[in-house]
Amino acid sequence: MATMKTLSRWASDVRERNRKLYVTLRRGLDLEGVQAMLLGHDLRNVAGLRIPGSVGLVGLRMLVSDSRLPNLVSLAIFGFEDADDAVDEVFESPIIHRLQVLKVWSVSDTLQARLGRGKAKALRQLDIRYSRELTTLDRYFESPHVQTLRFLTLERTALSDATMLFHNPAARQLQSLRLIGCDFDSETVDHLIVSPYMRNLRKLDLSNNTQDDVLASIESLLRTGTPPGLESLALRGNELMEFDWSRVKLPRLRVLDVRDNPMDLDELLEILQAPGLPCLKKLIAHSPEGFLPANLDPRLILDDRKQKW
Repeated sequence: MATMKTLSRWASDVRERNRKLYVTLRRGLDLEGVQAMLLGHDLRNVAGLRIPGSVGLVGLRMLVSDSRLPNLVSLAIFGFEDADDAVDEVFESPIIHRLQVLKVWSVSDTLQARLGRGKAKALRQLDIRYSRELTTLDRYFESPHVQTLRFLTLERTALSDATMLFHNPAARQLQSLRLIGCDFDSETVDHLIVSPYMRNLRKLDLSNNTQDDVLASIESLLRTGTPPGLESLALRGNELMEFDWSRVKLPRLRVLDVRDNPMDLDELLEILQAPGLPCLKKLIAHSPEGFLPANLDPRLILDDRKQKW
């Protein structure tokens, strides 16, 4: 079986989890390198690959089609000259029927047609990042194929509407939703609030959405207490200020991230004392200006690290 040591020639990072390996292939790895790795090792214990564009479409095709990777269920593909062509290779390969995790960068609207056909029958996690040509996933969101989805991330896309997802009964098992820096309007948040199918949602990230109407809808979400089972909420960089936190109703919320918002110490303390947040265990914020008392509430976590883009 492959080990961290034996794969070090081709991989920049190898992590082991439950006796399975999750491998990040080196940037610059070419087709010859892919061939050497496949021919030289028993890769049956490799469950995840992060594949750089330097391998080319032929190298990608070899990796997702090779019988020596029978337990490969997690893929991240990045840096390809044409990301849509790379996605096509994945969806036309034997792996697509068992794929559980798919992470892609720089894709366009053609992805929704691929997802909407239902070949990815085991897909549990979908991450789409830095894809300004992606404006819609409606064909996938309204299909029965979202029933396996548990974790969805859309970051820095041009997605304008996700309401189809919230009104699809097949999406009722979704547990984590991250809509970060997208182009959606207030209707998306409004429909999330009233959806009867988002009750299993535990984690929600609406960071870096600063449109005025979206901000008003986010404040409405805080007041209405829906989704009711929410345990973690991230609102980084949403320009939240002077909100009446005494009106918040999120009884199960344990973690709240409000970094990159113009909040002073008094407002942070108001959040910690809010009666509608009885289960809050961690409030993550940037250090406020001015004097900080020595006996700060231990639930307040000050983190001044900048966001990575």
